[in-house]
Amino acid sequence: MEKIVKLGKSNLLEGITVTGELARQALIQQLKAQPNLLEAKSSARFVTGNLRTAVQIRAGQCQTHGCVEPATRSEVDHIISHKTGGATDAQNSQVLCHHHHEIKSHGHLPGSDPPQRASPDPPPDWAAAGGNPSRVNPGGAS
Repeated sequence: MEKIVKLGKSNLLEGITVTGELARQALIQQLKAQPNLLEAKSSARFVTGNLRTAVQIRAGQCQTHGCVEPATRSEVDHIISHKTGGATDAQNSQVLCHHHHEIKSHGHLPGSDPPQRASPDPPPDWAAAGGNPSRVNPGGAS
Protein backbone atom coordinates (compact mmCIF):
# COMPACT_ATOMS: atom_id res chain seq x y z
CA MET A 1 0.00 0.00 0.00
CA GLU A 2 1.22 3.45 -0.83
CA LYS A 3 1.67 5.89 2.01
CA ILE A 4 2.54 9.57 1.88
CA VAL A 5 3.10 11.52 5.09
CA LYS A 6 3.79 15.17 5.79
CA LEU A 7 6.68 16.01 8.04
CA GLY A 8 7.13 19.43 9.55
CA LYS A 9 6.76 21.39 12.77
CA SER A 10 3.62 19.52 13.80
CA ASN A 11 4.81 16.12 12.51
CA LEU A 12 8.40 15.86 13.64
CA LEU A 13 10.48 12.73 13.50
CA GLU A 14 12.12 12.00 16.83
CA GLY A 15 15.91 12.23 16.87
CA ILE A 16 17.55 9.09 15.55
CA THR A 17 20.93 8.59 17.17
CA VAL A 18 21.91 5.29 15.57
CA THR A 19 23.01 4.61 12.02
CA GLY A 20 22.62 1.88 9.45
CA GLU A 21 19.83 -0.69 9.63
CA LEU A 22 18.70 0.38 13.12
CA ALA A 23 18.23 3.96 11.91
CA ARG A 24 16.30 2.74 8.89
CA GLN A 25 14.00 0.63 11.04
CA ALA A 26 13.44 3.51 13.49
CA LEU A 27 12.59 5.84 10.61
CA ILE A 28 10.16 3.31 9.11
CA GLN A 29 8.40 2.90 12.48
CA GLN A 30 8.00 6.67 12.89
CA LEU A 31 6.68 7.08 9.33
CA LYS A 32 4.18 4.26 9.86
CA ALA A 33 2.81 6.12 12.88
CA GLN A 34 2.08 9.26 10.79
CA PRO A 35 -1.32 9.64 9.08
CA ASN A 36 -1.44 8.54 5.45
CA LEU A 37 -2.40 11.57 3.38
CA LEU A 38 -3.67 9.28 0.60
CA GLU A 39 -6.46 8.14 2.96
CA ALA A 40 -7.83 11.67 3.41
CA LYS A 41 -11.35 12.41 2.17
CA SER A 42 -13.19 15.66 1.66
CA SER A 43 -16.77 16.71 0.98
CA ALA A 44 -15.45 19.70 -0.98
CA ARG A 45 -15.52 19.78 -4.76
CA PHE A 46 -11.82 20.54 -5.25
CA VAL A 47 -8.83 18.45 -4.18
CA THR A 48 -6.76 20.85 -2.06
CA GLY A 49 -4.10 21.01 0.63
CA ASN A 50 -2.30 17.90 1.80
CA LEU A 51 -4.52 15.59 -0.26
CA ARG A 52 -3.65 17.50 -3.43
CA THR A 53 0.06 17.37 -2.60
CA ALA A 54 -0.11 13.63 -1.87
CA VAL A 55 -1.88 12.90 -5.18
CA GLN A 56 0.70 14.98 -7.06
CA ILE A 57 3.58 13.17 -5.32
CA ARG A 58 2.00 9.78 -6.07
CA ALA A 59 1.52 10.61 -9.76
CA GLY A 60 4.70 12.58 -10.45
CA GLN A 61 3.40 13.73 -13.85
CA CYS A 62 0.30 13.93 -16.04
CA GLN A 63 -1.31 10.49 -16.08
CA THR A 64 -2.11 10.54 -19.80
CA HIS A 65 0.01 7.97 -21.61
CA GLY A 66 3.09 9.60 -23.07
CA CYS A 67 2.68 13.00 -21.37
CA VAL A 68 5.54 14.09 -19.12
CA GLU A 69 4.14 17.38 -17.78
CA PRO A 70 5.18 17.51 -14.10
CA ALA A 71 2.40 17.05 -11.54
CA THR A 72 3.34 20.33 -9.90
CA ARG A 73 2.33 22.14 -13.12
CA SER A 74 -0.78 20.02 -13.67
CA GLU A 75 -4.33 19.81 -12.34
CA VAL A 76 -5.83 17.26 -9.97
CA ASP A 77 -8.99 15.87 -11.55
CA HIS A 78 -11.83 13.64 -10.32
CA ILE A 79 -11.87 10.36 -12.26
CA ILE A 80 -15.63 10.15 -11.62
CA SER A 81 -16.88 13.72 -11.57
CA HIS A 82 -17.88 15.30 -8.27
CA LYS A 83 -21.13 16.41 -9.91
CA THR A 84 -22.14 12.80 -10.56
CA GLY A 85 -21.23 11.62 -7.06
CA GLY A 86 -17.50 11.00 -7.38
CA ALA A 87 -15.64 11.23 -4.08
CA THR A 88 -12.98 13.81 -3.36
CA ASP A 89 -10.27 11.37 -2.28
CA ALA A 90 -7.02 9.93 -3.58
CA GLN A 91 -8.64 6.86 -5.14
CA ASN A 92 -10.87 9.05 -7.32
CA SER A 93 -8.18 11.60 -8.18
CA GLN A 94 -5.72 11.75 -11.02
CA VAL A 95 -3.22 14.29 -12.26
CA LEU A 96 -3.77 15.71 -15.75
CA CYS A 97 -1.96 18.58 -17.42
CA HIS A 98 -4.21 21.46 -18.42
CA HIS A 99 -4.29 20.31 -22.05
CA HIS A 100 -5.36 16.73 -21.24
CA HIS A 101 -7.79 17.92 -18.53
CA GLU A 102 -9.55 20.07 -21.15
CA ILE A 103 -9.68 17.15 -23.59
CA LYS A 104 -11.15 14.89 -20.87
CA SER A 105 -13.71 17.54 -19.89
CA HIS A 106 -14.99 17.54 -23.47
CA GLY A 107 -15.15 13.74 -23.56
CA HIS A 108 -12.33 13.21 -26.02
CA LEU A 109 -9.68 11.59 -23.82
CA PRO A 110 -9.55 7.84 -24.48
CA GLY A 111 -10.38 5.80 -21.40
CA SER A 112 -12.24 8.59 -19.61
CA ASP A 113 -15.86 8.59 -18.56
CA PRO A 114 -18.35 9.68 -21.20
CA PRO A 115 -18.88 13.43 -21.07
CA GLN A 116 -21.76 14.89 -19.13
CA ARG A 117 -24.05 17.00 -21.30
CA ALA A 118 -23.99 20.65 -20.32
CA SER A 119 -27.61 21.07 -21.44
CA PRO A 120 -30.49 19.04 -20.01
CA ASP A 121 -32.18 19.24 -23.44
CA PRO A 122 -31.85 16.15 -25.63
CA PRO A 123 -29.72 16.48 -28.75
CA PRO A 124 -31.57 17.26 -32.00
CA ASP A 125 -32.93 14.27 -33.94
CA TRP A 126 -30.36 14.64 -36.70
CA ALA A 127 -27.51 14.49 -34.14
CA ALA A 128 -28.92 11.44 -32.39
CA ALA A 129 -29.28 9.67 -35.76
CA GLY A 130 -25.73 10.61 -36.75
CA GLY A 131 -26.89 12.65 -39.75
CA ASN A 132 -26.40 16.23 -40.81
CA PRO A 133 -28.81 19.08 -40.23
CA SER A 134 -30.94 20.09 -43.18
CA ARG A 135 -30.54 23.65 -44.20
CA VAL A 136 -33.53 25.72 -43.31
CA ASN A 137 -34.12 29.15 -44.74
CA PRO A 138 -35.27 31.32 -41.83
CA GLY A 139 -37.26 33.52 -44.28
CA GLY A 140 -39.39 30.59 -45.39
CA ALA A 141 -38.37 30.71 -49.08
CA SER A 142 -36.82 27.62 -50.61
